[in-house]
Amino acid sequence: MDDKAVSFLMFRALRGVMRRAENGDLPLFARTLGLPPEQYCTMMAHYFPEYPAGDELLPPSYALLQACRPDDFSSVLANVLNDSLELDQQQPQLWLAHAVASAAYGEQVLWQSMELANVHQLHQLLLYYFPQCDVIKQGVSSWQVSLFNCV
Repeated sequence: MDDKAVSFLMFRALRGVMRRAENGDLPLFARTLGLPPEQYCTMMAHYFPEYPAGDELLPPSYALLQACRPDDFSSVLANVLNDSLELDQQQPQLWLAHAVASAAYGEQVLWQSMELANVHQLHQLLLYYFPQCDVIKQGVSSWQVSLFNCV
C-alpha cells in the first residue's frame, strides 16, 4: 500500500472515531482520541487544518471531554501499542493507537467504529503502523477483544 493510500485511510479512521463520538456512538472522550492537548492540536493541524481545535482545548471543555475517559484506557492503549512505542516514534503511529483504543469502546466491530469501509482497510492500517503487532496471527476481530485483556 502506498503512502497516499495509507494517509487517506488514516484521515478516514481519525475522522470516523471523532464523528462517532460526536454522534454518541462512542464515549465523549473519543472526540479528542484521548490525546493530551498538545498532541491533539498537532494532529488536528496535520489532518484537519480547516477545523479550529481551540474550543475543545479550553480548560472546562477539555476537562469535560476527558472526564468520560474510562479508567482502563491507558491499559487498552498500551495493548494497542504492544511495546512498540519508541522515544522517537512517529506521531501518526501514536495517533492511530489512540484512535484504535478509543474505538474499542464502541459497540460495533473496530473497523465500523472507525468508519472504515471494511476489515481489510483496518488490517492495512495496523500492518503499516504496527508491523510487529500480533494482528496478523490472531486476526483483527479477535484482536479487538484482546485489547481489554489487560493485566
